Amino acid sequence: MNKDFNYLDEKPALEEIIEHYFEAIFVADSNGQVMLANPAAASILGIPLDKLIGANVSHLVSEGYYDRSTVLEVIKTKKSVMEVLNTKHGKKIVSNSHPLFDDNGNIVMVLSTGVERDIIREFTTTLEREREAKDKYRNEVEYLRDRNLEKDKIVAKSSLMRNVLLQANKIAATDSTVMLYGESGTGKEVIAKYVHRYSHRKNAAFVTVNCAAIPDNLLESELFGYEKGAFTGASNKGKPGLFEIADKGTLFLDEIAELPLFLQPKLLRVIENGEVRKIGATNDKKVDVRLIGATNKNLKKMIADNTFREDLFYRLNVIPITLPPLRNRPEDIVALAEMFLQEYNIKYRFNKYFGPGIVNDLLHYNWPGNVRELKNIIERLFLTTQGDEINSYETGITMPVKENIVKRPEGVDIGKSQYSGNLKEVLGQVEKQYIEQVIQECNGSINEAAQKLGIHRSVLFRKRKGHDDANKQHVVE
Repeated sequence: MNKDFNYLDEKPALEEIIEHYFEAIFVADSNGQVMLANPAAASILGIPLDKLIGANVSHLVSEGYYDRSTVLEVIKTKKSVMEVLNTKHGKKIVSNSHPLFDDNGNIVMVLSTGVERDIIREFTTTLEREREAKDKYRNEVEYLRDRNLEKDKIVAKSSLMRNVLLQANKIAATDSTVMLYGESGTGKEVIAKYVHRYSHRKNAAFVTVNCAAIPDNLLESELFGYEKGAFTGASNKGKPGLFEIADKGTLFLDEIAELPLFLQPKLLRVIENGEVRKIGATNDKKVDVRLIGATNKNLKKMIADNTFREDLFYRLNVIPITLPPLRNRPEDIVALAEMFLQEYNIKYRFNKYFGPGIVNDLLHYNWPGNVRELKNIIERLFLTTQGDEINSYETGITMPVKENIVKRPEGVDIGKSQYSGNLKEVLGQVEKQYIEQVIQECNGSINEAAQKLGIHRSVLFRKRKGHDDANKQHVVE
């Protein structure tokens, strides 16, 4: 410090600074005489400000205002000191005192600050809670992302499902809005996850919202969030909406036809401007979200019935993809059933397999509940079968085929006794029959048939040869 330093010359500026400082602060000279103090210091010690200024810290200790002085420790040791002091009013003060030296190394002033320990604890606790909430929030998103994207496998043996995957692959790299149509249980959410997984947003969140599962009066706050105190019962910290959570990622609005009319204009605004406004907020916030919608309803009919906005429909229906019902893709039925069976074998540590009876039942059933119903029935059969072979006749569970007989496309009508053998053999028979049907439809053109089947022509030749070899082996045996 400059030896010509004159405290009196600097006093007005220092007083202005410390008067408005939120912590207790005062400056003492090398003898412990208080030169400056702010109202916070007087308040925390329980002494009038005019009595504090000019007092000696040793006198304050002897008067019992606090039990010891960090200023005196600094003067004695010439080092910074931080301690917890006790005031006569029962407060615990975290006091921090720091020496200021001249050029000769002599203390000329001691700067001391203090704050109640309870305030520090409260502040630290608040920060910790916010950090934990943030971590929990992030972990939940990570958990949902990993769980949702990895657990669902797509089976696409049929040309119909292969075409769906081809469409999904083409549009995954874009940011265009996608609308998925299909009956309940056809796997719309699985395709939505597939699109996200192969997009440039794959490392960001994939957030699912079932518009039919959330009450209308809560859906707005879930989607767009709210400011603190925005309504009765709102969190005093506010809440981010799912659009904010999905920022830089994908938001999947399942059963979007159930979105109430009063929310549809707000969703339209987000799509058009990329901005969301929380309930109770006055400003918009930019979000970058890829939107995927899904429904099993006829939106055009809903528009005619004035239950869905036409302008929102055209904003959503940029890339429509229709998922075929399970009854129209028999090639996938047994493949899906086998996949579910293996999942349950792994889960329950069994080694069960399908008998020919159940395979014929699966192929003969109409599947009004689609893939979801198939999975439920496989689980039921798995858990109720006593031995390793799963057969509906042995378990006493039969498929309601009488009410749900399906007429297959010409050439693939499946009769009760048409197939025999184990699962691998039955799958081969189904595949061979369908391949030959497609080749016939293409007037014998292998190139056209391969394109329709979604495979390379060399793969088609190899499959036909495999079928012929299998048939010769069967005849020999």
